[in-house]
Amino acid sequence: MTTDDGGRTAPDEEARIATVDELDTIVSLAQHCLDEQRDGRGGAIWAVRETRAAPFELSLREAIYDPDQELFAGTIDGVILGYAAVCVEHLRSGEILGVVDDLIVHTDARGIGVGEALIKKAIAWCDSRGCVGIDSIALPGNRAMAAVTSCSICVFMCAPVCGSLKVGNSNRYQLRNDARLQEWL
Repeated sequence: MTTDDGGRTAPDEEARIATVDELDTIVSLAQHCLDEQRDGRGGAIWAVRETRAAPFELSLREAIYDPDQELFAGTIDGVILGYAAVCVEHLRSGEILGVVDDLIVHTDARGIGVGEALIKKAIAWCDSRGCVGIDSIALPGNRAMAAVTSCSICVFMCAPVCGSLKVGNSNRYQLRNDARLQEWL
């Protein structure tokens, strides 16, 4: 916990590389997300097409050991309440695209900053691998996910700009000119 200028305590949220010992918690979060999103707008097809294949532990374990993937744990005061899975996709052009496969925060921990911490880690990981952009999916009814992935960090479908990527006003990532995404800014 940290203390703000008014003497109030605030939770410490952070994102870090997950370990194999934390897979049970992360698998639980993956199942929670599937159960929560399945009945939402677009969720039925997403659940059978875009999600990880069960058992989740196998592909999440692979994300820990495969150098073309990474698994991040999002925590509040050291308790895992979210995770992000990111990988690289080798394009036919020879370039590399970053793909955020999962960005999950437990329902009770949303709006605190865990998702933002996770996506920042994913962006840094993709940047360190020279990715030309980052791709991610958010269900049409999932406004919170769309906000995390497109507001200040502009990840939803990043486009290369002059050989670099831009985030907000920095030189890192730039949001593709897409009217659906502009409404979040």
